[in-house]
Amino acid sequence: MTDFNSNPDPLKATTDGDLGDAGSGATSMGGTAGVDLTAIREDMEVVGSDGRHVGEIDHFRDGQLKLKRQDSEALDGQHHLLPQEWVAQVDSNANRVMLNLDKDQVTSRWLPAG
Repeated sequence: MTDFNSNPDPLKATTDGDLGDAGSGATSMGGTAGVDLTAIREDMEVVGSDGRHVGEIDHFRDGQLKLKRQDSEALDGQHHLLPQEWVAQVDSNANRVMLNLDKDQVTSRWLPAG
């Protein structure tokens, strides 16, 4: 159970030492509410919860990640959209966004952006 007394603002993103090296820049508190979405940048790698490559970010706007269409995973040559609710963690030092779904779940649910 989370001890909210140790963090005066329980919705503010915190560094989670269990997610890698100390000071890794990883932000997570479980669920999108605790993730610093402002840290998402163009060209970040997107990986599923299983650690497999899903794509690279073209941009983040209006609550959706738009993936690059030139990525090897975009087999149909289209951009794909992922809702921000799928973001589990943003690690700015590793230039990576981890999702709360595995790669197969993501690719079966993502929407082509044209």
